[in-house]
Parts: sequence; C-alpha cells; structure tokens
Amino acid sequence: LYFSASWSPPCTIFTPVLAESYHAVRSTFGENAFQIVLVPLDTQEKEWREYISVMPWLTLDPTRHREGIIQLFLHYKVAAAPRLLITDHRGELVMENARGAPGKGFGFGCDAIQAWAH
Repeated sequence: LYFSASWSPPCTIFTPVLAESYHAVRSTFGENAFQIVLVPLDTQEKEWREYISVMPWLTLDPTRHREGIIQLFLHYKVAAAPRLLITDHRGELVMENARGAPGKGFGFGCDAIQAWAH
C-alpha cells in the first residue's frame, strides 16, 4: 500500500524511484509477483488524475473510496507521506516502513526482494 499525495514534495521525489523498482521486480519475478495500490491522500480529482498518470500500478479513487482510504490511514497509523507498506497475499503486514532509510531497498530503506519473499 502506497500512501502518497500529489502535493507532497517527498512523494513526488519517491514515486519515480518506486516506479523503477516496481518495473524491476515485476520484470524479474513476473507480473503477478508484486503489486502496488496507491492510497491517495489527495482530495481533488484533477490533481489525483495528473499524479497517477505516471504510476504503473493500481489506485483507489479519492472520491469514490474516501471512507476506505480513511480507514486504511487510521488502521496503519499513517502519520507522514510517502508511506509504503508491504503485505503478503493474505493481507498480513510484512514491512511497516518499506520506504526506509537512504541507500537501501527502493532507495529509501528496505530490501524489496526480502520483503517479497516473505
């Protein structure tokens, strides 16, 4: 789950890094090996549509899925964006902060392959 917003400079910096990693994982391990779902923090549809135009993954609609987005935000205690969580195929949390620290994983801190292997 990728909690992100078009109006957030850290999000707009991290998104291209994540997109590159997304393509790398899927090209190495197959199209079904890894999926990202954007949980948008945007509230304006126009800005959200522009932002998702550069994203190769799935997204929740900020107007149609507002209640679900808020529930996910509260459930995972999201306090800052961007926030990347990794769950397994059962929805169990594998990595709470896949964005992490500089120099690791997606360029921000976790080993994506290790998290995927879980």
